Parts: sequence; C-alpha cells; structure tokens
Amino acid sequence: IESIYVKLLKKTISSPTLRANIHRVFGRYLYWKWSVRIGKKRILADHIPPLQLVVKKEFPSSIRDYVFGLHAESEMGFMMHFLRKDDFFVDIGANIGTYSLLAAAVSEAFVLSFEPDDARREFFKDQVTANALAPLIFIDGRVVSTKEETLIFSEQSVSKNIYVEAGVPRIAVSMDSLELDKTPIMVKIDAKGYDLEVVQGMRELLEHDDLKVVLCDFSDDIEEEVKNLVREIIRSKGFKVCAYDPKQRSLKEVPDQDKQLMLFIRDWEFVEQRLMLAKPFKWYNKEL
Repeated sequence: IESIYVKLLKKTISSPTLRANIHRVFGRYLYWKWSVRIGKKRILADHIPPLQLVVKKEFPSSIRDYVFGLHAESEMGFMMHFLRKDDFFVDIGANIGTYSLLAAAVSEAFVLSFEPDDARREFFKDQVTANALAPLIFIDGRVVSTKEETLIFSEQSVSKNIYVEAGVPRIAVSMDSLELDKTPIMVKIDAKGYDLEVVQGMRELLEHDDLKVVLCDFSDDIEEEVKNLVREIIRSKGFKVCAYDPKQRSLKEVPDQDKQLMLFIRDWEFVEQRLMLAKPFKWYNKEL
C-alpha cells in the first residue's frame, strides 16, 4: 500500500504548477498535520484568491483542496475562465462545495448547489459563511433525479451514492421540474453513479440554447455502458466532448475521450471568446 507521502508526491509531480511549488505543497501538508497534532479542529486558509478555505479533518476533500489548490486543474480552470459575473451555474452533487465556491468567489456567478448529505451540506454552509457568499450561493438538500418523488435509498444504492444515508426518505426533483427564473449557462454533475438519472431528468434543459457547458464527474464504479449512454445523450443535443488547457487558454475537441471528468460544450465561438478574454486567476502565485 502506498504511503500518503508517495501519493502526495505522485500528485505533485503530475502538474507543472505543483511541481514548481513542491516546497509549498509539502509545507501545506505538514502544516495541516501539525495543526491536527496540536488539537486544532479547523483552520481557515488562503485558497484561490479571494477565496478562503475552511479545512477540517472530518472532510478529506477540504484537506486535498488546501494542499493542492486545484485538484482538477483543467476543468476548474475552464470554469473560472468561462463564468462571468451574474452568470448562473448549477452544481449537482456539490459535496463540500469546491466548484460552487470557486464559481461564486472568483467568477462572481450565481450558484444553485444540490447536496443531499446533511453533514457535507452543513460544512458547505460553513464555507459560504466564512467567505460571505450567501448572496450568491443557494444550497438545496434535495436529490436530483428523473422526476419529482420521494426516494428511500437501499444499502445497494448507498454503495453507488455514498452521500445519501440508507433508509432515510429523500425528496427528489428533476432539473426540468424546477421553475427557474434563469437558464444556467453551465451545469456540473457529480451524481455518484446516478448521472444517467440526472441527465434523463434534464432533457428539456439540454435543449435550451442558453446552456453552453455540461461537466460530468463520473464515479470510479460507474458502468461503462451507463457512462457511454450519458455521453451520447448530451452529445445528441449538440455538445462536443472537449479538453481545455488553462495555461494556453486552448480548447480542443476530443470525441473519443473517456475520462472520469468529461467536459461538454456547444456554441464553440461563444465559449472560446469568453475563455480568451477571461481575467486570470492565481494558483500558487501563478497567474493562469
């Protein structure tokens, strides 16, 4: 079994930005370990400016975000370059709010975040409060699925969706059932195995020209045929599978891409122009 230090080193050397700041990466990790040792329950640390990050031992994702800054450099870089002030971003499966916080704090977009797990949702609210982002982020505790209904997840379901407690009734909604005042320009889906249900419940939204970007974060255990079906449903609405380099501001189509994180865009000229004209953001003192 690899030690945490080996995993940390592998993650660091995989990114040129992290490689150039290897002393800062390990410095942050060691500072966190020292903070835990002296009994600190949480720390508030600088993240991507102007965002401050609440870090707690109970939420490993917050430690990851603190140490690495951006755990998905390409996709998070795309989002911060693409979104503008007063845009509308929907985050389905927000977890502790990493994408939502960046969208609101860095891009000043309005955000609707769905997170059904009570503990993660409360921690997310703590992050929002720490950054005074309540005017920009609304957190919804419902499950996003194919239709409006009440769901009770079984033990088998929990193996796919680890953020919903077994046996507890949860209200589910579909994106198409929501009466939104504005169409989101970007949607992120991280449904822990239920991506197909989410996409099936947003077919009308996918038809709307104002929606330009869909980002899917597929879980490791999702069936390949399900992933392919999700991809084909989204592509059938005019979206292209793309890869983005935030350093070069370059966007390219990669139709055969099969990754955990998949970026779908349409209206290429509109998206590309936004990316080229975007304000830079700072990550480990490097402007991108």
